[in-house]
Amino acid sequence: MAQHRLLIHNAGVPLTLGACLTQSMNRRGHTYAEAADALGASPMEIEQWAGDLQVPGTRDFDRLMVYLEVDLEVFRGLILRSQMLRAQRHIHGIPESA
Repeated sequence: MAQHRLLIHNAGVPLTLGACLTQSMNRRGHTYAEAADALGASPMEIEQWAGDLQVPGTRDFDRLMVYLEVDLEVFRGLILRSQMLRAQRHIHGIPESA
């Protein structure tokens, strides 16, 4: 896969699934609705994933890896960082909408 197209680090800091999904959507010029059509998901799911508010279910992994142009190892790292961000928000009492 062409992983060079996707920036998975920003100034040396690994990005989350949401940041990479947003980056891929911007690169394609997709709205939430257009990304949802491309991924077979609802616009609400795309918005939740892009904001690192929810992690996609395993049924969505293959389509997301193709959309993001990453392999399973990179994808798992993105998911893990999204989960860690959600845990930090919870620990510090930051609302999910932030």
